[in-house]
Amino acid sequence: GIIIRRMMQSNVFSRLSFAFLILFSFLCSTKVQAQYNVDRLITSGRVAVYYEDYILGIQYFNQVIAMKPYLYEPWHYRAIAKYHLDDYHGAEADVSEAIKLNPYITSLYDLRGISRIRIGDYEGAIADYNKALSLDPTNQNFWYNRAACRVETKDYERAHLELDTIITKWKKYASPYLLKCEAYLQQKDTLKATEWLDKALDVDPYNAEAWRLRGGIC
Repeated sequence: GIIIRRMMQSNVFSRLSFAFLILFSFLCSTKVQAQYNVDRLITSGRVAVYYEDYILGIQYFNQVIAMKPYLYEPWHYRAIAKYHLDDYHGAEADVSEAIKLNPYITSLYDLRGISRIRIGDYEGAIADYNKALSLDPTNQNFWYNRAACRVETKDYERAHLELDTIITKWKKYASPYLLKCEAYLQQKDTLKATEWLDKALDVDPYNAEAWRLRGGIC
């Protein structure tokens, strides 16, 4: 009787092991399929955004967020789509969620900074570019955008200091010369503005913005 009971017990365990194996295989297959679907939706959304079909892109990213809200990518890409649709508040909200999920991606801070500039939140944008520059201190655009925000908030002293730093780092970059010109115009210092405008034209004599400012000063 003991031998029979042991054989029966072993047989039960075998059936349980087989059932578990089938269940495990099914779960793995389901997981792989779900991941494939998510990857396919993200790719489709990115393609739609690339071809400027932003509404369709948002629809794809909505599906991914519904399935896996802990992924930062769909929030990021949906923010890009909303930004191009001039929904700057929506873009800011989405990219803020992406930053919560992955705070180490510099492009996220750049996107939120630009979105905040569009809605007039220059202090918020400065905070974003401070963070972005802590992650990527040699990024020319981050330096420039932060300085531009300083000008918008009328923090001219720090704006000029930062623009001087940019010009020291990138002497052939005309935009900071022009921004110093605009800052001095706001400060009612036409002589200084003209001086920096001349320097900008020395760097880039075909710069349309520089000639526009020249016409305004004259």
